[in-house]
Amino acid sequence: MGRFIMIVETMTWKEMFDTISADYKKIEFRMEKMRPKAARTLQQKRVFPAWFIDEYTIPANKNKYILFYYAETTNDAGHPFCQCFSIVEFGKNRYILVPRESAYKRTPKSELIILPQLHVYTNHFLERYNERCLHFDKLTLKVIAGLFLVRNREITPIELNEQINKNYKDHGINNQFGIDVKDGFCFVLSACDVEESKDGIPEHDIAESMLVLYTTFISKYQLKKEQENAIIQQELKMILEYYDQFPLNRVNF
Repeated sequence: MGRFIMIVETMTWKEMFDTISADYKKIEFRMEKMRPKAARTLQQKRVFPAWFIDEYTIPANKNKYILFYYAETTNDAGHPFCQCFSIVEFGKNRYILVPRESAYKRTPKSELIILPQLHVYTNHFLERYNERCLHFDKLTLKVIAGLFLVRNREITPIELNEQINKNYKDHGINNQFGIDVKDGFCFVLSACDVEESKDGIPEHDIAESMLVLYTTFISKYQLKKEQENAIIQQELKMILEYYDQFPLNRVNF
């Protein structure tokens, strides 16, 4: 794959992941170039948290990115945290894309690997996040996406069970996991791009990438006690299995 390629709907998840990753050096240069302006703007704010948005299109491939500079307090305004994400439009739908890497096992007996993942946020998810957590009127989806990502930098995949969602089995094999974050719990659909082994042994399959599609959100305050306890138990189970081998999840931006 060439260095500067436009993200298109016909790409595989791995191709989208690689394309965004290849754009990173230009994004990083832009991020540092705009940081002084973002800091000056945020230092003039009277109400916090505050943010500054830079919309950047890479000239070589027309890929669009949002650089979201964020200051939680006045003390942060001079050196704001910056979160980057991609915006794509496929047909009438708009999506937020964030490349991540995370520990993954094809089966319980498979070797643990670090797998490229494309995390995709739908409009519906972002609207529910604002409605159930932020409670701000008239925020654009770009701002909601930025606030979700900066407020929830650590994410933990959780295997679903009937205590977390009693109907999760009704939604098929792509509804096996959710994402636990500081502000609440994210319901997702996930699928793995796998090259199946010729010998038919699942442990010999080669996983290439994963899509994680964020569909809806529930805040910490909306979770029932049974759900909270089940999430904690599933998180502990996963940490015991994975943490001593690899970090659970890291974002590429």
